[in-house]
Amino acid sequence: MLVREEPAVELAIATRILARAGVLPDDGRVTLRVGEVMYVAARGVSNHTVTPYDTAIVRVRDGDPMWAEAPDDAERYLARYRADGRACAVIAVPGALVEAESLASAALAALRTARADDRRPWPELVGEARASGVLIGILPASAE
Repeated sequence: MLVREEPAVELAIATRILARAGVLPDDGRVTLRVGEVMYVAARGVSNHTVTPYDTAIVRVRDGDPMWAEAPDDAERYLARYRADGRACAVIAVPGALVEAESLASAALAALRTARADDRRPWPELVGEARASGVLIGILPASAE
């Protein structure tokens, strides 16, 4: 099976940024739907250290794993994708699930649930994370 690298990289970046910001609890998840599959950090992986290689891929339709072992609460996110065909990202923050039509939009919405005054654009947040070393191990050395 061919695992698409780009969604796994995007997922790892968003997860680490939100974990570092204190928005994503240890049991919270960032998920990304691409077509008929959901990408999520695999079972037992820390939000602070997740890499693209730690990604589980699950079919949205029936929850069958296609790659790695999904976390125990994967069905919670899959149910949201089944209920809303437009959602491309669902993120668990304390007390809520945030969903949006893009991963960046969902991540910004999740960030703003905890820090209403933080209005920085997503590229700026990624640049800051890259500069501070939060993304080490996610991107090739030439991109870091």
